[in-house]
Amino acid sequence: ILAVGYLFYHWMKVGWIGHHEGSTWAPSFETVNAFGFLKNLAVLTWRLLDFGRIWVWCLLAIMLVFTASKPKLRLSSFDKSNTGHQLLLLTIVVFLATVPIQLPYKGLLAHRYLLPFFISVNLTVLYYWQNYAPKIKVRWLQKLALPLLCLGLVTGNLWQYPSNISMGWDCTLAHLPWYGLQKQAQAYLISNKIPFETVGTAFPNIGKREFFELDGRQDGFVEKDFSTNCYIMHSNVMNDFSEDEIQMLRSSWKPVFHKSLGAVSIDIFKNPKPALPCVN
Repeated sequence: ILAVGYLFYHWMKVGWIGHHEGSTWAPSFETVNAFGFLKNLAVLTWRLLDFGRIWVWCLLAIMLVFTASKPKLRLSSFDKSNTGHQLLLLTIVVFLATVPIQLPYKGLLAHRYLLPFFISVNLTVLYYWQNYAPKIKVRWLQKLALPLLCLGLVTGNLWQYPSNISMGWDCTLAHLPWYGLQKQAQAYLISNKIPFETVGTAFPNIGKREFFELDGRQDGFVEKDFSTNCYIMHSNVMNDFSEDEIQMLRSSWKPVFHKSLGAVSIDIFKNPKPALPCVN
C-alpha cells in the first residue's frame, strides 16, 4: 500500500513512473518482438542457473524425482500454517510479481532484479530438503547434498565469462578486488599529476568521488569520449565498452597502467592523438 501510494504521488507530481524518455535507462524499457521475447526466455534461464545456482535446481530436481516415486513424500493439501507451503506460496507470488513483467522489455533481466526470486527459491528448496532428507534412504545423498550445494554456490562466484559477454558483477563476489584496484589506479593518477577530469571511463566509475567515497572530493572521472579524453580507464567489470573500443585501446592507445587481482583487471591508456593538450 505504501509503495502504490508513493508511486501514485510520484506520477501525479512528475508524470512518469520508473522511467521517462530522457532517462539514461529508457532503452531498457523498450518492448521486444517475438524473437526478442524468446531470447529473453533464454537469458532468464541462464540467469537462473548462473553463478552456481544450477546446483539449487539440481537439488530441487532430486526431490521431485523422489517425490514422484514415493507417494508419502508428496505435498499435502495447502495449509496456510505450514511453513513449507508458506515458502512455496511466497516463491510463486514473487515470481509472478517480477519475472512476467520483465520478459517483454529489452534490459530488465539483470541478475539484481531477480534477487528476491533467487532468495525465495533458496529458502523453499532448503526448507523442503531439511524435511525430506531423513525420509530419503540414500545415505550418501543425505550427507553430501548440502555440502555440495554450498560448495557449488561458493565456487559459483569464480565463474567468469569472456570480455565480450556482460557479467552480473554486482551479484557475484568476483567483483570484490575492484575496490582495491580502483584505489591503486587513482594513486597512479595522483602521483603523476593527471587530473581525474581528463580520464574517461564508464559505469560504475563516472562522477565526483564524493558520491563513491563520501570524502568531500569534487573531482571525478568523466564519461568516455575517445576523441577528447586524454586518458581512458577500462576495467572488465565495466559492461559499457564495446569490443571495437576495447580493441582500439589495445591496438592504438598507449598502456600506462595495468593491475589485476582475481577475476578483475584495470587498465589506463593514454590517447595517442588527443584533441587537447594532456598532462604527461
